[in-house]
Amino acid sequence: MDFYTANLFMFGTALAFSSVASYFDLKTGEIPDKFTVGLVVVALVMRAVLSGFLGDFMYLVDGAIVGAIFFAFGALLFYTGGWGGGDAKLIAGVGASVGGLLAPSIIDSSLRMFPDFMGFFMAFALVSIPYSIGYALILSFRSPQVFSLCWHRIKTNWLILSLAVIASISLIIVFHPYKFILLFTLLSPPIFYLLLIFVKSVEELAMRKKISLSELKEGDMVAEDLVISGRKFASKRDMDGISKEALKKILSSKKAPRTVIIKWGIRFAPAFPLALIVAPFWSQIIAVLFLGRIF
Repeated sequence: MDFYTANLFMFGTALAFSSVASYFDLKTGEIPDKFTVGLVVVALVMRAVLSGFLGDFMYLVDGAIVGAIFFAFGALLFYTGGWGGGDAKLIAGVGASVGGLLAPSIIDSSLRMFPDFMGFFMAFALVSIPYSIGYALILSFRSPQVFSLCWHRIKTNWLILSLAVIASISLIIVFHPYKFILLFTLLSPPIFYLLLIFVKSVEELAMRKKISLSELKEGDMVAEDLVISGRKFASKRDMDGISKEALKKILSSKKAPRTVIIKWGIRFAPAFPLALIVAPFWSQIIAVLFLGRIF
C-alpha cells in the first residue's frame, strides 16, 4: 500500500457518498445523516486503517484536522443563512476524506503559501458560484417579484453599493491590473454585493412557505424562531431542523400558532461531487478562463 493508492480510496469514498447524498437532496430536499455523518465516520476509520498500512499516523491526523476545518466553514455558512445543515455536515465528510490531497501550486508559486486543501475550495468556487446563480435564476423566474425586491434593496442601500464601486475603481487606478483575473478580483466587491442581494431576495420570496401547523413535520426549518408562551420550541439555527420531540410539544401546545413559515435552501449537494471531479484540474480551468492559456 502506497500513498497514491490510499488517496484514490479516500477520493473514491468521498465521490461515492457525495453522489448518493446529491440524489437524496434533489429528490427529497434533505440529506440523510447516514450519508453525511456516515461519510465522516467512514473516512476517519479508513484513514486510521490506512495509517497502519502506511506506517504514518499523520495520515489520520490530516483527515481529522481538515475535516474539522471544512465543518467550521460549513457551519459558518449555515449560521449565516447560506447553507442547510446537511451541506455543512457533508463538506466535513469530504474534508475528512480528501485531507491535503489537492495542492494549489500550479498557476503561481505564491499559492504555495496556502494549505493543500485550498485546492478543493478553489474547485468548489468554480462549481458552486455558477450553480448557485443558475439555481437562483430558475427560482426567480417562478417568482418575478424577486427582481422588484432586488431593485428596492439596491435603491435603499445605494450608499453601500456606491462605496463598493468607488473602492474597486480606486484599486484599479492604483494597481493597473494587467490580467483579467486581477481585474475581476478588484471588481468583486460590488459584484458579490449585488449577488448577495439577489440570492437573499430569492431566499425570502421563493424559498419560504406558510403552512398550517398540522403540516409541520420533523426536519422542517422554521424561518423565524418558534416561541410559544415565552419558550423557544424551535430555532431557525437548528442544523437538523425541528426535532421529533420538539414537534410533539409544538403540536400538543394549545397556544401554538395556527400557521408557521418554513424555509429551505438551494439543493446544494450536487456541487460537492462536481467539485471533486473538477478539483484535480482546477488550476488548468482557471488558466483557460482567466489567463487564456493551457499548461
